[in-house]
Amino acid sequence: MKKMITVLLFSFICANAFAQPVTQAKMDSIDRIRIAYIAKYKDMAILEMYKSGIPASITLAQGLLESAAGTSFLVQSANNHFGMKCGSDWDSATFYKNDDEFTHDGQPVKSCFRSYTDPADNFSDHSDFLRDPQKHNRYGALFLLDPLDYVAWATGLQAAGYSPVGHYSARLIEYIERYHLHELDYKAWSNRSKMAAQHRTVAINTVQAVRAVEDETLAEIALSCGVDISKVVEYNENQWLPNTPLMHGTPIYLDERKYSWQASDLEFFFLHDGKTISEISQLFGIKEEALRRLNGLTSGQEPGMEAKVRISGQRQPNEKMTLATSRIKSPVAAKPKNKKPPMVPVKGAFLVNEANVSHLNSVLGSPIDGDWKQHNYATNDVSPANDENIEVTVGNVQFHDVSRGDTVVGLARKYSTTTEKIRRWNSLEQDKIQVGQRLRVK
Repeated sequence: MKKMITVLLFSFICANAFAQPVTQAKMDSIDRIRIAYIAKYKDMAILEMYKSGIPASITLAQGLLESAAGTSFLVQSANNHFGMKCGSDWDSATFYKNDDEFTHDGQPVKSCFRSYTDPADNFSDHSDFLRDPQKHNRYGALFLLDPLDYVAWATGLQAAGYSPVGHYSARLIEYIERYHLHELDYKAWSNRSKMAAQHRTVAINTVQAVRAVEDETLAEIALSCGVDISKVVEYNENQWLPNTPLMHGTPIYLDERKYSWQASDLEFFFLHDGKTISEISQLFGIKEEALRRLNGLTSGQEPGMEAKVRISGQRQPNEKMTLATSRIKSPVAAKPKNKKPPMVPVKGAFLVNEANVSHLNSVLGSPIDGDWKQHNYATNDVSPANDENIEVTVGNVQFHDVSRGDTVVGLARKYSTTTEKIRRWNSLEQDKIQVGQRLRVK
């Protein structure tokens, strides 16, 4: 035992004695590899932001981290940037390698990973994974977050169990700030209305659909996709008028919804947030009346908060559902009190090396001047110089720090917007706001 300890100690000393320090030249080389990765895949990430609502910065940071900036064996062999495994419903090309699966006696077993000819398909699959209605209870709350709040998205992914690594969110934030990936989010968000709906189509329950960008209408989607507006209204079961502004991420169907869930053998959806039958129907691409028949519900009956909703298969005679005593309004995820959206940090912990700034500017398509205020992520706050109103503009998005006497109505009037938009942008359930709270007003 003593001899073993001596050998281990000698090995440890030798390993540390001959370990190569990370030099500035080495870091420069790593930066160049990562910046090249960003330049190559940023357009895919932006397109997925338009299609799914996932911030481009988050998608790129995940790709950088999980693929070692495109240098991993899985990327080189299978164009798989996000470590996506096959799953029971994958019927395309596969690639096998050792990962985290073992036999009962501890022997490694090769895991099945998805293989892609085109990396764009992998980026699309990554979005579909997070947007999958079957995973709504796990990841659905992410899509209630501000798409410009990359800190909330990173921490939300970790809280939802996307990765078992305890510092996963911190690594994502590090990459986003080091390489200014949030600039892509602002650029995409300010140009969201320019991405025609016909280029944002997705499949939900095998039905073609478009996830609306904020304030888009059924009429605009129908025109872009070449579908008669009366049909689009009908396919979406008359929930919206042709010119009603839609909320960002709302699925709009371009064909008839199905009579049950077709995308897998899933039979039940377990409610955790009090959705109505109409909302579940829209989420899963199932006709509302068909969903009612599957669950033995009459018009006006709604499932209770923790109900088990059948979405496919045959209803059994003994199946019962806990009903809501009244129609439930789905809760809106409220932001913590006094929480302020992140500023755009440039100088600070993760500033990219000066030699790469000009290259990064050309990649992002916008200048980095190094004059923005550093955000303190320990407190999630930015300390103002005084107590006066502060207005912050990021791209075309503007924020206002609430001071004494401010009201939602007054802010709407001041910034030439509507109270409904201020409520929606800030997930406000009512018009009560607090001094020090930062609100998006444009």
